[in-house]
Amino acid sequence: MGRKDVITREYLSSDEVFADVVNLALYSGKCVVQASNLSEVDSVEELAITMEENDSKEERGKNRQRTTQRKQSHIVQRYRDIVREVVIDGADGYLARIIVGVEEQSETHYAMPVRNMLYDALNYSGQVNGIGEKNRKSGLLVTSAEFLSGIRKNDKLIPVVTIVVTFQPEAWNGPMSVHEMLDWRGIPDELRKRIPDYEMLLLQPFDYKEEKVSNPQSTFGVIMGLLKYASSMEDFQKYVDEHEEVLSNMPVRAAAVLNEFCTLDLTEQELEKDEVIDMCQAVREMKEVSRREGRMEGERRG
Repeated sequence: MGRKDVITREYLSSDEVFADVVNLALYSGKCVVQASNLSEVDSVEELAITMEENDSKEERGKNRQRTTQRKQSHIVQRYRDIVREVVIDGADGYLARIIVGVEEQSETHYAMPVRNMLYDALNYSGQVNGIGEKNRKSGLLVTSAEFLSGIRKNDKLIPVVTIVVTFQPEAWNGPMSVHEMLDWRGIPDELRKRIPDYEMLLLQPFDYKEEKVSNPQSTFGVIMGLLKYASSMEDFQKYVDEHEEVLSNMPVRAAAVLNEFCTLDLTEQELEKDEVIDMCQAVREMKEVSRREGRMEGERRG
């Protein structure tokens, strides 16, 4: 795992940041999920696949082989970046429960839709196995169909969703769904419609819209906005001025993310000195250096 990945995952692990990510990705920026609505979930997704394998053994004194079958379990494991269970007041007086995984990508991953689909499928499989184990222990399985599946007709699973977060200022240039990854040559539209798709939820600076965000709980939105305008000197400076209050009291983990993606060259000692850091000066100095370098390059070419 690279340095950027470690820093960004530490930042996204904060409940306040995680809640803002969920609100932006699932609720169009409305402040629905609070940090207090989150609880930790095991980040390991695994599936035990039991297969029957044949063993051939030659019997003594006989010119023949005996074939026996044995069951062999193979474990499929995948490690998510961050997972939380979200519980909020839902419709009709019910508590709404969902499991949310957040995957951080410092670079475009061209197989991300399939990867997310696997994460979610493994979680659903784990839920089925867990419910089945409880049903068997409690003697709740009655019909042959229930014994076959381990679950009853009215047993329900908790919805699972994966959100991909990237802090790279450049637009994500990979596929956004499994369908975008498939070779459709020669396949008619009628058949294409019947092949299941799996779409990806992505948060990135490139298409971040601050006006959609209400009552943020963390610095997540400010970081996304700052990175969005990093390539434009005028827009960048305007954004810094508008968010000076937040930037002048930036939590260390948030400052570390900006330090990596804006190349601010803050030292480890500076990042570890206090719990909050005044990033305004560091950000402005970085842009001033870029301005001077651009001017010098222009003079050399001129």
